[in-house]
Amino acid sequence: MWYYCSMKTILKWYYFTGVFLAVLLPLSFAAAQTASFSLSVYPLTSTIAQGGQTSTSINVTGITDAYNTPVTLAVSQGLPAGVWVEFNPWACSPPCNSIMVVHADATAPPGTYVIPIIGAAVGQTAATSFTITIYALPKFDYSISLTSSRGSAATGERVDTTLNLNQLSGTSDSVVLSASGQPSGISVEFNPVSCSPPCSSLVSFNISSVTAGTYPITLSATAGSLTKTTTYDLTILPLSLADFSISISPSSNTIMKKESVNTLINLTRLSGTSQNVNLAVVNQPTSASIQVSPSSCQPPCNAVLSITTDENIKAGNYPIVVLGYAGGITKSVGYNLIITEPVPAVSQIPAMTFTPQTLPQLTGPFSFGMRSEQVRILQQYLNTDDSIGFPASSITGYYGPMTRAAVAGFQAKHNIEQTGLAGSITRAKLNALYGLSGTQTVQIQPAANVASMTEAQKQVLIQQLQQQLAILTQQLQEILKARGR
Repeated sequence: MWYYCSMKTILKWYYFTGVFLAVLLPLSFAAAQTASFSLSVYPLTSTIAQGGQTSTSINVTGITDAYNTPVTLAVSQGLPAGVWVEFNPWACSPPCNSIMVVHADATAPPGTYVIPIIGAAVGQTAATSFTITIYALPKFDYSISLTSSRGSAATGERVDTTLNLNQLSGTSDSVVLSASGQPSGISVEFNPVSCSPPCSSLVSFNISSVTAGTYPITLSATAGSLTKTTTYDLTILPLSLADFSISISPSSNTIMKKESVNTLINLTRLSGTSQNVNLAVVNQPTSASIQVSPSSCQPPCNAVLSITTDENIKAGNYPIVVLGYAGGITKSVGYNLIITEPVPAVSQIPAMTFTPQTLPQLTGPFSFGMRSEQVRILQQYLNTDDSIGFPASSITGYYGPMTRAAVAGFQAKHNIEQTGLAGSITRAKLNALYGLSGTQTVQIQPAANVASMTEAQKQVLIQQLQQQLAILTQQLQEILKARGR
């Protein structure tokens, strides 16, 4: 592999007895003569984010058909800090192409830079340039919030809330959640313990043995060197007060769009005289209807949480919190609603129209050594037939030896006089084979959630895919037959 280092040197790595050795080799550019070759790049410009890379194709073309001396490529001036390039290959014989890859590390200064490229061969040089614009990526930032910032419980109970993270800028990254400031008798659990915003996590406070009082607990969300915090005030109740517990079963359900599900809320009296407990739902997802019936009851009692979704709800995990409050006491319990994509029925599978590429007709005439758009179209035709062996890198619009040999190979394959010149008979054959038009309609099976399908649904899907594969195979055979392969 070759790497550009400075104006007059190239760094090359050698492998010798298990060790890589780096050697600086000089690039000697003699006094410039009228070059027998030219350089061009495509694309001419590109943008790179800090820490990213881009590339361009360098086309080396001989001015005359006979010129095939190897041309060495390099960058003729220094590069900006944090930017380096590599050529693949670093030298080639015209007509040929080399890919120049430009790298910009995270420290590369933003701005627009012109990279001068030089090609040298036996005292002759040619030049071109490639322009890059480096831009800085906005830093990742996010916000943190709670659906409920306070709650109360007695020893032996659990309180839940939902922590929400919203992306503010930059590319979302994993954020790790943690808690601090809680006494030894309170443990805090996160589900999940990390996620990439926008996302939510169910936070559970488990109370074992703690003195009555209010405890501020700090909840932290950390991504790299960035940390955001919020506070949850947990009140531990004395057992002498009227108290109750709240639970939900099941605590998680998986449904598809436009489906409904019910779960049971259970209220139990723990101490004191039982009071009427009001129930409410927080962190309700959009595109979902949620009801609690009854909306209040006196423990011990039960209520039903009913959820109905519509077609607009997105697949994913939705943490929901149910609150129960009475006489200054607030209890909470978490519930996870998981939405999956529905399995499409046969009638829902859309048809996709595939249109094969159409190249312009060859009109000619052609002559050896000419340059024209018609020569480029001819070369595109020749590149289409793999058996001819005409590479895409040689599509230059120049009718040279490679084009002449490829045309002769095509003529031999189709029993045409091998002149190497695309005459009227050869052009007619090329137009008949590759001058395609019209469309072909292919039925495409969209991706299905196989994990959520029943065995009967899987068998139907297998039959559908087998039928579509047979249709595609038949169409492929017809296309190949039409092209004489």
